[in-house]
Amino acid sequence: MEEGIIGPYTGDINRVNIRKKNKNFMIPLILFWKIRDFFHSIKDYIILISYTKKTSSTMINNILLKISTIGILSCAFSRSEGIAICLDITGRVTREGSVRNGLIRKGDIIYHGDKLIAGKNAFSSIFFSNQKITANVYDYTSVKIFYNKSINGSKYEIAIFGGKVITKMSSDKPLLISAPSSEAIAQGAHLMVEYRDDLFFEEASHSIFSLISGKLEIKNEISMQSIYPKKGQTIISTRSGKIFQLDTFKNSGLISNYLKNIRR
Repeated sequence: MEEGIIGPYTGDINRVNIRKKNKNFMIPLILFWKIRDFFHSIKDYIILISYTKKTSSTMINNILLKISTIGILSCAFSRSEGIAICLDITGRVTREGSVRNGLIRKGDIIYHGDKLIAGKNAFSSIFFSNQKITANVYDYTSVKIFYNKSINGSKYEIAIFGGKVITKMSSDKPLLISAPSSEAIAQGAHLMVEYRDDLFFEEASHSIFSLISGKLEIKNEISMQSIYPKKGQTIISTRSGKIFQLDTFKNSGLISNYLKNIRR
């Protein structure tokens, strides 16, 4: 049998050689991904240092320790990517993710796909460095954080399963906020989003969107109806397909004062 022709004896050898070639080709690419993710994490911590006005020697030591840990994790999880940083935390906030699980502490990196769960009287402030977005997660809240990449551009997504989140954006890059049966696109916006299971106008499950400033498009995915609220307006979107304005606040200033009285 001629050399190189796949047959009953040479076929396995050729396939092994092909696998070896493919493996050798992938090693530099995987190494590049690891190095890229590692330096992305270092960049996020540099942003954290510059963002925090007071950096003690203890905090700097913790950051250096975390950078070393991230370097090890980057080698172990080449496909993981740090997409946000925990700036502040109160009470018990845990995470479930592919890279890390357990309690979240101030200065921790948040990874793509992490699920954050805030317990009783808990609070966490998350900073998305790439798009200058701050998301405050309040007690009894469950959310998932994503960084979706596509040919048309990349954007963050906050998926809310229950509770309350307040976001403030310093750029016009779009932020996707999703809840059961509802989806919203925010641009340069300051808004509050809640998802509740309690009874409201005979609707057991509903999302509440309160816009303080910026642009917001809200779509109910059951009825496929959309609303573009103005500043100071509150929109209700239900799992039965209803979407309508609720005249709770007459202007954005009242919402802003309400938010200040909640916390932070």
